[in-house]
Amino acid sequence: MPQDSRARSISGLPVISAPDEIDIASADQLREALLAVSTPGAVVVMDMTETTFCDSSGLDLFAEISDRLYESGGELRVVVCSAMVRRVMTVTGVDQLVRTFPTLYKALTARPRHCYHQAA
Repeated sequence: MPQDSRARSISGLPVISAPDEIDIASADQLREALLAVSTPGAVVVMDMTETTFCDSSGLDLFAEISDRLYESGGELRVVVCSAMVRRVMTVTGVDQLVRTFPTLYKALTARPRHCYHQAA
């Protein structure tokens, strides 16, 4: 497992802890960690509680993993605490592709995305 991205399981869901900064230097290691737990239909939580910076390589990664999981009936949930990172995700529209949560607890206890599509 990459040293910047710790994987653990909480309440049966894989949780990947992202590094302080997600950029071109760390995105490949984070991709490896996310792909390792992205089995078909999986709900994967990326904990960016400690992340204060994210560039386009990170945003591209979120979209890639989210698409891969969504196509197999799963989803990527991203915990974002940094106002700067949240703003970048909003301005670029990535927050429309990836479900974001203000806390790890909310990400772990959220209803599956498909429940929202059925209710609409």
